Amino acid sequence: MCGLVGRLPPEEEYGNVEYKTRLTNLSDSRVKHLITQMKWRLEEGNGKAIYEIGVADDGAITGLDDLEMENSLETLRIMAKELHVKMSIINERQVEGGKRMAEILIEKEEYEDDFQEIRVAILGSAEAGKSTLCGVLSQGELDDGKGKARVNVFRYLHEFKTGRTSSICQTSLRFDGNGKILGKCNSNHLIDSTCAKIVTLIDLAGDKKYLKTTIYGISGYRPNVCCVVISGKGPPGIMTKEHLGFVIALNIPFFVVITKIDSVKDDHLSKVMISINSLLKVVSGDRKAVYITNEDSTEEYATSLCMGKKIIPIICLSSVSGKNLNILKRFLGHLKNDNIKKIRNVNMKKREVDPLFYVEDAFKVTGVGIVICGSLSQGMLAEGDSVCIGPTSKDGSFLKATIKSIHKNKQQPITKISAGETASLAVNIEKHLHSLYIPKRLLIQKGMILVGMSNNDILKPCRQFVARFFLLSHYSRGIVFVGFQGTMYIGSVCQTVTIVNIEGGEKSLKTGRWYNVKFEFYSTPQCIKVGDPIIFREGKTKGMGEISKIICS
Repeated sequence: MCGLVGRLPPEEEYGNVEYKTRLTNLSDSRVKHLITQMKWRLEEGNGKAIYEIGVADDGAITGLDDLEMENSLETLRIMAKELHVKMSIINERQVEGGKRMAEILIEKEEYEDDFQEIRVAILGSAEAGKSTLCGVLSQGELDDGKGKARVNVFRYLHEFKTGRTSSICQTSLRFDGNGKILGKCNSNHLIDSTCAKIVTLIDLAGDKKYLKTTIYGISGYRPNVCCVVISGKGPPGIMTKEHLGFVIALNIPFFVVITKIDSVKDDHLSKVMISINSLLKVVSGDRKAVYITNEDSTEEYATSLCMGKKIIPIICLSSVSGKNLNILKRFLGHLKNDNIKKIRNVNMKKREVDPLFYVEDAFKVTGVGIVICGSLSQGMLAEGDSVCIGPTSKDGSFLKATIKSIHKNKQQPITKISAGETASLAVNIEKHLHSLYIPKRLLIQKGMILVGMSNNDILKPCRQFVARFFLLSHYSRGIVFVGFQGTMYIGSVCQTVTIVNIEGGEKSLKTGRWYNVKFEFYSTPQCIKVGDPIIFREGKTKGMGEISKIICS
């Protein structure tokens, strides 16, 4: 117990400190208002708030008797439970008349290390119902058949007008430890004590003119699983085949969802399913298509898919009637990422594992500064860490920076992230010779990496690399020769490359054959590694392969 005290400074409108004379005999509507107020104070304090009980707004310490104090603390417990935050008494003070005041800490609970985040890329041709499906899953409400659900996913005005996605849109689903989907939650309280898994749906464009953006979404956002959406109204289109080709080239496990089954007859749907089976046999080799028709088998097939077994789960559903929608929800809830557990176990044994964060996007936020979004491949990052970001120029140099704050889902503040998680990092960039006349936001770009200050050569920048390369298609009259240029996708790296050499003295590439090809980045060096899958594209020219050698100058 502290000694007698007289007065505190007046309560401030902003900040994370709240004064309350008492919290007794409150109506339900008043409690709801106080919960909203607590949520705001937590946001002001990046997940922490201080409540002074027995103190008036002007700072006068009035104190409470024992019964009033217990009732006030019980009200606080109810409020904290509603927000899934923890409450602890950090100090009590004796005041005049035998009364007392209390200082309470309210803080968001850090989620456990076994928490998982699964990224699912949603692919398929335009009009397949991808955005509608994402909207129905995230909002928990069925579509009206006129596109009501998809408006919750769109980002731009022209998407609302045309009904077609042109960008990379993300929405998140919450699951408990048993794979059961949890209800909608405010985005800045996405993760709490009830949430064991987040499944992030990455909605990608199906229109041909946005194919470059879609390829970057498949490659750069590093999905754990892909979902190929096909309309039950007709056979798979050209873009569906293209998307399947990219997924297989990157060796990403995938499953198929057949939509709009409420609007077609059974005999027509059977014909569509036959055409889908034929397509899958052609593009996926020895993978076996399996239809999931009940919730009981979802865990078995989801686990098998994530373990690398050669299966293609298929679910037929309707976003309008809701038929079989629960099967998909349960399937998503059982998806796992066992590789992350292995990486985290290594991190626990080797505390000095350097963090490696891939930059997927970067932008400037007024009042915050530079924010970078991406995924952590290994190690751990926390607020206040000193890091290096790059390469930022043709000489492969890195910028020094400090992590100011970390957010999940761009809104929920957290203090750290572990391998396998995605996050937004607000960073403070130190002054750099190259940045004197360049806006800081232009220095940080997609494809860069963020590493610990102690070891910024975890991946050395390279200008050239050799890849085991397979040319899939090309113009009928054209030649892919030494000097040919195209866009190369390697993870979050997307840059023009030049073919500088073909092993064996070959002067050009032919479709349907494997080659060892040396490529050179046209603009700046990049941080890549042996084994990274690649996608090469220029118009109708498309190729795939894997990096076999890094050439560092």
